Amino acid sequence: DQTELEQSFDSRKYHELLLQFETLYDRVEDLQDIVLRLEERTAKQLETKHISFDYSILTAESRSLVDRCRNRFSILRDVARERETEATTLLNRRIERLNEVVKRLTALTVVLMIPTVIASHFGMNFVFMPELQVPWAYPAVIVGQIVVTVTSVVLFRRIKWL
Repeated sequence: DQTELEQSFDSRKYHELLLQFETLYDRVEDLQDIVLRLEERTAKQLETKHISFDYSILTAESRSLVDRCRNRFSILRDVARERETEATTLLNRRIERLNEVVKRLTALTVVLMIPTVIASHFGMNFVFMPELQVPWAYPAVIVGQIVVTVTSVVLFRRIKWL
């Protein structure tokens, strides 16, 4: 019965059931208080001199009901804690996966940003750009881009971001 409840856990039903148990628990505690007052003959509403009743049985029954209510509260709280733990574990797994995706996207962004920055430098229209006059500048920039890009890819793989 408890495993069935755990498998089909519904938080709204849980809260409704918890409220019902709290109401029942309050009523049982009230009953226990009344029985104790009757046993001690402090209840002013009833004349108990002429009533002979074994109050110990009624007191024991009311205590048993209170204990059973406490036990059911405990079971309900345990089920809720298990569900919260499962939900937290699932959420943590999703966050870890998201973290991995963000790491990879960040690494790819950095890898692709390096050639973009270099290309944007050469896309500027300035009158004086000495590297345009050097015949080996363009191949050097291409080689530099490749070296920096490959180095960043290797570094990101080493730290397992790619």
